[in-house]
Amino acid sequence: MKISRLIFAYLLLSYSLASSQEVEDECNLTYEIVLLDYHDNKEPLTNAEVKIDELGFSSRTNNAGRLTLLGLCKSTFTVFVDHPECNPQTFEVKLNRSKSDVFFLEHHFQQLDEIELIGSNINRAKKQLVKRIDENWISSNRSKSLGEALKNLSGVTTLQTGTTISKPIIQGMRGSRIITVSNGTRQEDMEWGDEHAPSIQMGSFDEIKIEKGADALAYGTDAIGGVIVLDHQKFYPVDSERREFGTGYHTNGLGGYIFHQIKKTNSNGSYFKSSLNYQRFGDRSAPSYNLTNTGNKNQSINLIYGKNKLSTGWELNFSLLVDQIGILRSSHIGNLDDLERSINSRTPLYIEDFRYDIYTPKQNVLHGTFSG
Repeated sequence: MKISRLIFAYLLLSYSLASSQEVEDECNLTYEIVLLDYHDNKEPLTNAEVKIDELGFSSRTNNAGRLTLLGLCKSTFTVFVDHPECNPQTFEVKLNRSKSDVFFLEHHFQQLDEIELIGSNINRAKKQLVKRIDENWISSNRSKSLGEALKNLSGVTTLQTGTTISKPIIQGMRGSRIITVSNGTRQEDMEWGDEHAPSIQMGSFDEIKIEKGADALAYGTDAIGGVIVLDHQKFYPVDSERREFGTGYHTNGLGGYIFHQIKKTNSNGSYFKSSLNYQRFGDRSAPSYNLTNTGNKNQSINLIYGKNKLSTGWELNFSLLVDQIGILRSSHIGNLDDLERSINSRTPLYIEDFRYDIYTPKQNVLHGTFSG
């Protein structure tokens, strides 16, 4: 009987010692945090605030951007990190063994706009290969077509067909020698005939630029004349919302446009942008007569949704353009006699009263794009 009691006491003591040793091993873990700047050559972020609410822990990183916690048990917790001029971040950590984690913070997230440094070399002239149209100019000229906008850049002209159809010409080249890229997607309508304009609503974009020379070949080997790039501004991970509404009126054509745009960004990196455009014009007029059947009607929508992270991200883009363009009635001829009369006449052969309705000859354009 005494022997059995001694054996039971021995087993109980052994189990207790083993359990205490196991608990001691589980709660003797080391966890190191390293904070680095995503830019600036991965420089360490010193004096950054680190909080772990589950552990009741709060401290700051040292000069090397490091922080070490000792005597931790196996657990799962949330690490909150913050640094001046950085967006606060939270990271989920599952601690099963001693380890070290490296976290990156975006140290320049409050950048509101790009800074462009322009210099000149007095000893050697260099041709400018990138030309831009900024958001301010686009906002004040929303009723104009893309071709009309590009005419403001040196080295660019347009092939004008009627009142609203214009095809860009860069360095004397047009059509298949020029590439148009809209939100990262190449448009193919530049290769259509001269009477077809690019199916793009300029007012939906924040920046338009033309690239020439060797840089243009990055978009395709057929970009001999250049590349027209239309894009939106970069979305930063901050909580913000911007709404725009605009309208305009023109006496020639007795029409105008309505524009509405929403830009929304969130601190988690997600963003959304929508642009709606509507234009309606009737017949244009010369000083002494009406240009019959030169009205146009344009409707477009552009939707962007995506998410930006420090090193990764994704974006979905959808655009739809519906365009109806009237072509001057007197410009279409049936035979050589009509051509001769048109050349010799001081006024168009067909002059009718002003109207908004569009009849033949006309163009009906439906162009949709989805990319991601």
